[in-house]
Amino acid sequence: MKTVAEAASIDDLRNLAEQGDAAAQFALGAHYATGEDIKQDLGEAIPWFVKSAEQGNVAAQSALGAYYSVGRGVPHDVTRAYFWSVLARASGDEVSKYRVPILTAHMTRNQILAVQQEADNWLKQHQLARNSNPVH
Repeated sequence: MKTVAEAASIDDLRNLAEQGDAAAQFALGAHYATGEDIKQDLGEAIPWFVKSAEQGNVAAQSALGAYYSVGRGVPHDVTRAYFWSVLARASGDEVSKYRVPILTAHMTRNQILAVQQEADNWLKQHQLARNSNPVH
């Protein structure tokens, strides 16, 4: 099976992405977002970013945080921007460390608490999944 680095074409990348490779999903989304080697289409980019982010890809989580914060390719949604940014920040994403406080300035305390709980639950669930499936 090829890796993202070995993917020689968009078709190779798409095949990897369709097989569930989180890095390939992010890379394919990035190609759609930028229009590199393929027609630019945020409507195609966002679902690939979501698939990748749901598997814990920090770059995809950060990208979704950015896109939701400005409404690029998705509706402007401060709470979704905060959710994805908190997840990315938890994995050390530098940009999200700065984005989270900016987003909180546009949220109510109840929104912050609710989304923080959702993010904490997501992190716990994914940490448990990672611990129960160690890589050998």
